Amino acid sequence: MAPSNATTPVTVNTSTTKATMTSMTLGQESEVKSKVKAEVKTEVKPEVKPEVGPNKETEKKKVEPTLTKEERFQKLKDEGNAFFKKGTYNDAVRCYSSCIDTDPTQVASYTNRALCYLKLNQFHKAETDCSIALALEENNIKALYRRAQASKGLKEYKKCLQDLMSLLKVDAQNKEAKKEMDAVKDLWRKELMAAKGESAKSGKKSKAEKKPTRIQIEESDTDSNEEKEDSSQVRPNQKSSSKAGKSSSKGDSKSTAKESQENPAEKQTKQTSSKKAARNSKPTTNAAPKLNKVTAYEFMQAWMSLKGTRNLAGYADLLKQVPPNDLPKVLSNKLDGDMLGLIVRATSDHLAEKDPGMSYSILYHLIDVERFNTMVLFLSKKDKKSLRKALDNLELAKCEAYTTEDVKTLRQNYAL
Repeated sequence: MAPSNATTPVTVNTSTTKATMTSMTLGQESEVKSKVKAEVKTEVKPEVKPEVGPNKETEKKKVEPTLTKEERFQKLKDEGNAFFKKGTYNDAVRCYSSCIDTDPTQVASYTNRALCYLKLNQFHKAETDCSIALALEENNIKALYRRAQASKGLKEYKKCLQDLMSLLKVDAQNKEAKKEMDAVKDLWRKELMAAKGESAKSGKKSKAEKKPTRIQIEESDTDSNEEKEDSSQVRPNQKSSSKAGKSSSKGDSKSTAKESQENPAEKQTKQTSSKKAARNSKPTTNAAPKLNKVTAYEFMQAWMSLKGTRNLAGYADLLKQVPPNDLPKVLSNKLDGDMLGLIVRATSDHLAEKDPGMSYSILYHLIDVERFNTMVLFLSKKDKKSLRKALDNLELAKCEAYTTEDVKTLRQNYAL
């Protein structure tokens, strides 16, 4: 017998094995396909981030390099103008400041920012910006006008009027500057009047506070003895003087009695004749005193001596004695509104036609006198009228000492 663990040969049908192999491969393929389909269905799609609008910072970084310096400046300026029109002045200031950072040589950035500061009542900042603008462009009208407004806001009226005067020298027909000048003049007058009133009140208070004090005087024995001796010596004279006083009083009573008996008509005629005689006895000379030396002291003494006379011929004679180029030294800081008005009228009435060269020199050198720029603002309408008349005569005279252009500059200097 053969052993039990002996292996028996297995006969395999090759046709069946091929069929099973082919069937297995088909099954496997179907399984694979099904698995692939499942994987495709369950496959996780990659996250797609939502499209977000461009960030402003990244946009700026992308835009800035493409813009030129001029284009960026103009863009910022337009933005500032738009903010200003909306009334958002702080945003406008930010834009104009960026303009200055981009190109600090552009005057418009400073004048525009100054206007915003004026709207925000930041007058010191506005004044600073205008000063920078004027350093870049000396006669910039906007800078002069806006700095004048800043000075007005700070109640520095003298500075304000000086800037407006400078503006009118550049543009004599500027209506806004003229209106502003009139308004500032009124404000300054009110301030001066208020200051005078306060000083007068303080003076009255100080006088009221000062009460008279009684002083007790103690006399020594020696003084009393001397007084006794003096009184004993004076008594006879006192008696004689008292008698004389009585007799004079009697004489006065007699004269008054006689005057009372006179006719009232006779009294009136006597009074009128005495008044006429007094008038005729007054000196009627209009000539100015002659100056021994042309000094400030002697000139002012002569000028003050003419104040009683209303005739301008005396002032004209006095001005003739002073070389015009010495007027700034002679007048020094004594020039006031009344004096300037008298000089202008005396020159117009008595010198412009007779001596146009002299009158032009006087008016020209007056400009260099201290306080002229302030005092010229307070010329009255009458003074300005006579000044225009004088300048018209100077233009018609055609003197070799000056030209018509010189007269035009004089008109500007006197704010005509």
